[in-house]
Amino acid sequence: MSASMLVNPTEVSITGDDGISRKFLIGTIPYFNGGREVGTQFLITATPKVGNYDENQKLAEIMLAHTAAIAEDGREVVLNTRDAVANFVPDFKTGIELEAAMLEKVKGFFVPSSIQKYLEEWKRNLPLLLSKALTALQAVSSGNDSQPSENSKNTTRSKK
Repeated sequence: MSASMLVNPTEVSITGDDGISRKFLIGTIPYFNGGREVGTQFLITATPKVGNYDENQKLAEIMLAHTAAIAEDGREVVLNTRDAVANFVPDFKTGIELEAAMLEKVKGFFVPSSIQKYLEEWKRNLPLLLSKALTALQAVSSGNDSQPSENSKNTTRSKK
């Protein structure tokens, strides 16, 4: 696919860890050419402990194949090979921001800012989830099946 074949491209600028702003054209992914697959599976496959990294990688490659980097000389280079991605996506920050922008473009399953809302809700619920998990682990590790200690039998209550 050449950059001229991108469907309804949108230009985005992303600044990487190196402070350099890079421009990308993100095309719409047609429904049966990966749009449905990406829209319904990307976040699920990216979820830690539940997802599947290899499948998520394939979905990211589908999205990147509908994205072009704009080189310094103005050339549009489709990111459909690992070498092209390596040349124009130099760090994790650039990559993850580009993925977020590509997901917003999918629109079959996502709507703009839905990822941000999902992350905000996750952040809001994370302390409660961690507390529940740690409480469960504490109960398991404390050995509730063990006999009470001798000290617990000989305690006296203080009088007020």
